[in-house]
Order: sequence, then structure tokens, then C-alpha cells
Amino acid sequence: MFYRRIKIKKIFFFFLWLPIFFIFSSCSFDNKSGIWIDKENKKISKNKNQNFKSYKSDNINFVESEIENTNFEFKKSKRIQNKSWKENNYDLDNNFINHSLKNEFQKIYKTKKISKHKINHNILVNNNFVILANISGDIIVYSLKENNRSFKFNFYKKRFKKIEKKIQLYLSDNFIYAADNLGYAYSINLKSGKLVWAKNYKIPFRSNIKIENDNIFLINQNNVFFVLNKYDGSVKNTIATEETILNNKFESSIAIGKENIFFLNTFGSLYSLSKKDNDINWFLNLNRSNQSIIRSIFQSKDIIYQKNNILVPTNEKLYSINSNLGNINWELPIKIKTKPIIITNTIYFISEKNFLVCLNEKNGKIIYSKNILNKLNKNIKIKKFIVNSMLMANNKILIFFNDNKVAEISLDGEIRKIKNLNHKKSLNPIIVNENLYYLNKANSLVVFN
Repeated sequence: MFYRRIKIKKIFFFFLWLPIFFIFSSCSFDNKSGIWIDKENKKISKNKNQNFKSYKSDNINFVESEIENTNFEFKKSKRIQNKSWKENNYDLDNNFINHSLKNEFQKIYKTKKISKHKINHNILVNNNFVILANISGDIIVYSLKENNRSFKFNFYKKRFKKIEKKIQLYLSDNFIYAADNLGYAYSINLKSGKLVWAKNYKIPFRSNIKIENDNIFLINQNNVFFVLNKYDGSVKNTIATEETILNNKFESSIAIGKENIFFLNTFGSLYSLSKKDNDINWFLNLNRSNQSIIRSIFQSKDIIYQKNNILVPTNEKLYSINSNLGNINWELPIKIKTKPIIITNTIYFISEKNFLVCLNEKNGKIIYSKNILNKLNKNIKIKKFIVNSMLMANNKILIFFNDNKVAEISLDGEIRKIKNLNHKKSLNPIIVNENLYYLNKANSLVVFN
């Protein structure tokens, strides 16, 4: 009864404050002014210098047909030979780079079964170690050099045994940092496998992890932004943002820029924080549903920071937002299946209707939109292609499918090769030291060069 009274009380106050919130949130939608924070008076105020610009594509139904701008000149970028993959989104800005990858897809390595349980998120690689976590709560470190498991660490007690753990991992300075859906965060020494520190923050975490200098950045289920000390887990700062009543599958997303931290919460609000003092620079709500709080339908993929702009792929639109001012540069009505990749002022992604789309990053205009599955079916007769993920390597787009196939596509959208990986994937592949890493359906690690 006591619990029910608390819930009723929370709902009462929620509806009491709901009209007030929409008065303020509507300011975010105004193309002439945005919500800013007056740091001296701690009040929400309008910025006189803001000049909102909004671009909407003339090709609203472009995903239904193919479009191509034959006059556009594609520029190649430098191939980068990365030696590690330390977080799910590869880097602080969440953007994938143009990796260097050996040309021939030949299997050079296959391990025995690493885990008998389902794996959380992607595998991570650092200094010849592969690190992963499973739903049972095991954090497993596998040595590529010794071709054997270095250690398995499980932080959880028996009372949590039947609960499925969703663990986010991050590698920094030979330490593994973990945060989970039970409200715990902890650190493990990568070499010794021993626990360094662990703390219970009471509310489940629901975001990716970012670490810069001695700070850990996280967001919990109630959309409270945390700044933790990475050496002992102590709380340096917290910032409360809008809370949603119902939880959907979307996890809050954090990206790190040069001077600011950006995060998108599950309510659909994008925030900019100063690195120096963690003060809020601006925020903008992108949840355009009138009943967004009640239905909790907001969805998005991870935000990406690139060159003073933030790319936000929501369930309704793709937004480009000025990271300094919070202005909407342009918006495109499209649903996206894969995480976008930004390379040399162009944006690449697969739409929900399986079109490979390339946009001009500056103005959001369509360079091309091509039905990639129709083109693939002309080469290989398969009943159903399902796109899993996408990477960029050697200035080519790599599209990975539900089976063991990968399509190699040029920057202008033409299919060059279709390759067979021989082992069906269970996780999205990553590229480290010019090699392709992934777990197969049997949870064995497979490495191709």
C-alpha cells in the first residue's frame, strides 16, 4: 500500500507540473530562439544572438525511389590503423573512422567457445586482449597471444543470479570500467583481474560509458547525469534532467566534444554541458509527440559529434545540430537502420527500407539513395537479406548481413565485392590492427585479415 501511495503521489505531481514543462519545452521548438542557461542568475533565458535555420528535404518520399547526384565529387580520407577498440562506439565522439583493413578476408584465428551465455554489446580489444561481458554478469578477458582465457570475473552475488545483467564496458589505462542495469559501477585491473573499486548508485544505469581524463560520465534510468571519479567511483557531480514514466528500449547516449559534453536522454532532450564546470550551455527537446511522456515512444541511435555539429538519428527524423548554439542546421524525415558514419563531409547509413543513403553533411541534401538489396539480389539469389551493421574501411563501405555475408561498396554506392565470412555472426564486427574481429553464433572469436 505504501508503495502504491508513493506511485500515486508521483503521478499527481507529474500531471501538476506537466503544463509548466510544455511551456518551457515549446521554446526548444522555436526556430528563432532556443533555451539557454544564464549561468550567473541560474535562470533559463533566450540567447539574442541565436539564429535558427531549419532545412527540410524536398524529397520527403525519397526512400521509395532511387536518387543520384552524378556531379558530386567524392573525396577519400586517410586510412587509420587503429590498435584498439576500447568502447562500443569506438571513440569519444561516437563516429566510426575510415579503418585500414587487409584486403583479403582470410580466417587467421578461431578460438574455442569463450562464453556459454549471451554476450552484451560488442567485444572490445586492447593490447592483444579481447574483453567482453555476458548476461550472467561474467566479464571475460581472452589473451590472443596465449590463445586462452586470462580470467573471468563475476562481481554479482547469488541473489542476482536469476537477473539478466546488461553491462556496459570501457577500457582505459589497463583498467576495465563497468556499469550495469542494477545500479552498480566498478573497476577491474585488466592485468591482474582484481577488483579495484565498486559502488552501488541505487538506480540502474541506462547509457553508454564515456571516460576522459579522470572523469567517468554515465546516465541512469531516471535521466540523471553522473560524473564519477574513475579512481574510486566517488560522485563528483550529478545533473537531473527530465524523467520518463515508462521505459523503452532506447538508452541515453553520450558523446564528447572539444570543450563540451553532449548527451541525449530517453525523454528526447539533447544537452550541452561545459567540461570546465559541468554547467548546462543549452538544451533542445527533439521529441515531437504531444504525448511523448505518456507513451514513451522516443527512440534514437547514438548521437555523433563531428566538427562542431551533432548528428541525432531519432525514430522520426535525422537532425544536424550546431553544437555551439543548439541550432537545428537541418532535419530530414527518415528512419535509419544502421549507425550513421561521417567521412569527409558526407554521411552514410542504411535506411529502414534498406536504401543505402549518402548525404551532404553541411546541408543535409541527398547525394544518392540506392536500393542496395535489389542490387545484391541481382548478384546473389537469397530469400531475405537483413542488414546488421556497417563499417568504413579502405575508403569503402562494408555492410554486414544477418548470415555470413559482407558487401564491399564504393563511396559512390556501387557494389564492388560480396564476400563470405564462413561463420555466422552473433555480434557486430570491429576492426583492430587491420583485422576483422567478431563472435560467431557459437560464441567463438573469429579473426579475419
